[in-house]
Amino acid sequence: MTIRLRIATPSRTLFALPYWIAVHRGFFKDEGLTPDLEFVASGDLINEGLRNGRITLAIGPPDGVMLDVLACRRSAAHPGR
Repeated sequence: MTIRLRIATPSRTLFALPYWIAVHRGFFKDEGLTPDLEFVASGDLINEGLRNGRITLAIGPPDGVMLDVLACRRSAAHPGR
């Protein structure tokens, strides 16, 4: 049985280097994983996909995720804003 991973990234970036090495060396296959890399236009869309479960993993700089967490904290602290 293989497990499909939906992986999103905004572009071909240096942050994806470990992904490409893992694919090239067969690390995903060895673990029974099938990665599907998808290029997504923005960090906001990637974060939305992570929250709703459409995306399993994301590759990219941490800035977008950190801003998303801060935005969620602000909206939880001030409902209705």
